[in-house]
Amino acid sequence: MDKRNTIALLFPGQGGQYPGMGKELYDQFDVVKDIFRRAKHTTGIAIDELCFQGPEEKLKETLFSQLCVLAVSIASFEVLRTHLPGFSFAYAAGLSLGEYSALYAAGVLGLEETFLLVKNRAEHMQKACKERSGTMVSLLGVEEAAAEELCRKMDGFCKVANLNCPGQVVVSCEKALVPEVIDKAKQKGAKRSIEIQVAGAFHSDYMSSAAEAFEDNLKDIPFQEEKACRVIFNLTGEAFDPDKDDVRQILKDHVTHPVLWEKSVRTMLKKGVSHFIEPGPGKILGGLLKRIDRTVSYYHIEDRQSLEKTLEALSGSLVF
Repeated sequence: MDKRNTIALLFPGQGGQYPGMGKELYDQFDVVKDIFRRAKHTTGIAIDELCFQGPEEKLKETLFSQLCVLAVSIASFEVLRTHLPGFSFAYAAGLSLGEYSALYAAGVLGLEETFLLVKNRAEHMQKACKERSGTMVSLLGVEEAAAEELCRKMDGFCKVANLNCPGQVVVSCEKALVPEVIDKAKQKGAKRSIEIQVAGAFHSDYMSSAAEAFEDNLKDIPFQEEKACRVIFNLTGEAFDPDKDDVRQILKDHVTHPVLWEKSVRTMLKKGVSHFIEPGPGKILGGLLKRIDRTVSYYHIEDRQSLEKTLEALSGSLVF
């Protein structure tokens, strides 16, 4: 087996953003400067300034956090590709927002189209958040069945939104229900329950208006669907099947449906992936990965130090 067939890319979603992210790569590599320049031109937003300077509160806003995480993720991927001529990978996946970085890396979307879609998606989600007040709560030490039962017994809106790894489920709910969700999760044996600092109840019916509006944006975007078979989608936890899947429908439905992250990772493991690389800010997905399978190799790239460490490891174990 070609060792390149054992590599998968994992792209982060919201949550890992911080002021200063991407600055080292920007200062040292022209390919990164070009990505930020094109992203700024496409979106009309000073993504470079937001990434490098913040402030932190502004980076937490849905639109800005999504665009900034996207920019640093794509930049990190391109720096890796520049340093390893002939670099190839078997699959790419991304957590929620990260799915768009995966689509770009796989060649399904061009750079400008990727930034334009993420901007549109984030704006629609931001608007939906203002229409209905919601949030998300991470339940640690609770399995899927227990979380589903908890949601059914709540007197109000509460739905499973993310199945991240064994013992970690995220629910979307009404803001007012958070204390009750945390209390009921504790009764079910949760080790800890944390309200996530997001603007709304993502990946649930509370985002229905965003999904409908986003559908119009998806119509005019050119997708290279023949390349999508390398993408593991959140909606299904499976690789794209050109005989029965439609990229536009998947991306629309993804806005209101749960993120099947654990299933996505297990699909890649079944297909023989043993090396995972996370380009982008933070190592959140690396933490989830180790809770799914501790035997795999994991690397990440977000600055000069992590880049050099990853290049050294890959060059020593894989042939390009």
